[in-house]
Amino acid sequence: MAIFSLNHSFVTRGKGHNIFQRAAYNSRDILEDRAGEKFDFKSRDGLLHEEVSVPLAARSWLKNRQHLWQTLDAREDQSTRPESARLAHSFIIALPSEFSVEQNVRLLRDFVHEQFTRKGFAVDWSIHQPPDGGDVRNVHAHLLVSLRQIDTATGRWSDKKWRPPQNLSESVKGWRRSWANLTNRHLKRYGFEARIDHRTNAVQGVQSRPGRHNGPKRTWALRADQEAAAKSSHKKGSGSRSSGSTGSMAPSNLKTRLSIPKAPFQALPPLKSTYHGPERRRKAVFWAIERREDWKPR
Repeated sequence: MAIFSLNHSFVTRGKGHNIFQRAAYNSRDILEDRAGEKFDFKSRDGLLHEEVSVPLAARSWLKNRQHLWQTLDAREDQSTRPESARLAHSFIIALPSEFSVEQNVRLLRDFVHEQFTRKGFAVDWSIHQPPDGGDVRNVHAHLLVSLRQIDTATGRWSDKKWRPPQNLSESVKGWRRSWANLTNRHLKRYGFEARIDHRTNAVQGVQSRPGRHNGPKRTWALRADQEAAAKSSHKKGSGSRSSGSTGSMAPSNLKTRLSIPKAPFQALPPLKSTYHGPERRRKAVFWAIERREDWKPR
């Protein structure tokens, strides 16, 4: 069943984002930033397709992912605020699970050309399959779109950067509308009855609540709960618990477990570990709870 989901954000220096790391992860490639740090995601699975699309006027070497982001990153050093420069749009888009890989590639090529490359922007895009054990419908695309245009005369990065015609919200609505319309045309072309709608459920007159996009962090947490519940059930035996219970580590208790009061974190020394990002925060949560034996869920 085709579903609609299009999420937009920016890759921004001011927020500590690294365009080389993002591009390497999306494409399962090996890239090196200008400081010499290497990002290797070749061993990661899940890649169905990767491609770099550039305008016809672009120099041929801009189709090389390393050169593309290296030259753009260097060009932003000359901007008025290089330390907080926005480098690229970042899109995560749900693809029709009914389509074959080839059909989804054609759909994305049409969208990339219609919305970006014909207007002078470069696009680095990839298609990912669902992770093992994940929802089979979760075929999705990652797009990195340069904010700086390519000069039609020189084939190099120009001084022109993307600016929303009205405001960012209206631009995102336009992309969402265009994606829905294009996807529906492709669904009709290939003989599928399913259609997607970019509008909210309220506007469509649908009473049900919209589905929630879990994202990688929540998906990881749900999967960890399921694995813990399965292990607990295996230890206690299939007949030792009722069919409607999955134990304290079940997904149904995820909201309760995530509703952690501030008390466990008060007056605690800084956590010293080699963990970073979400993994560091997760370790900090459980470490803090273990130190507070009197803490109980609300």
